[in-house]
Amino acid sequence: MYAWFLGYDHFHLLLKPGEEFGLSKIMQFLKRHVTRDMNYVIGHNQLDYPKSEGAIRESRLRGSEYECFRQIIDEHDQKLKLLKFRFKTEYSNRNPYPKFKWHKSYHDHYIRDDNDFDSHWEYIKRNPEKHNLPENWPYMFLNDKYEDLIDQSI
Repeated sequence: MYAWFLGYDHFHLLLKPGEEFGLSKIMQFLKRHVTRDMNYVIGHNQLDYPKSEGAIRESRLRGSEYECFRQIIDEHDQKLKLLKFRFKTEYSNRNPYPKFKWHKSYHDHYIRDDNDFDSHWEYIKRNPEKHNLPENWPYMFLNDKYEDLIDQSI
């Protein structure tokens, strides 16, 4: 993953899919899990999440892999519970919010060369300013060492 930006109404992601998972599989995973988590936070998932989703999230983890990720999963669950509490505290007197859902499709672009890559990386970098967001916008990731991640043998 080279860069991402999450704005109020859109998302940019710059990544290189791996051998095992292509772009459509990555997007399916992101959409599924982000939707589930967001709907939990805004109160649409009344199940005992995260426990109700545990089997789905952890079904591929075995032995030492499970132990390695258990702490990460537990921390994620605690953050979601805190976000739900904060959301409920701040917005409990407002009308119910509709369920979160993504557009059915997404727009993709295959990077053609180094210049194309650089322009897309810079575009993501400029998004907070472009949309008049605070200078220290926390919902963005930029890997300044991205050149180290590029496989030059391709």
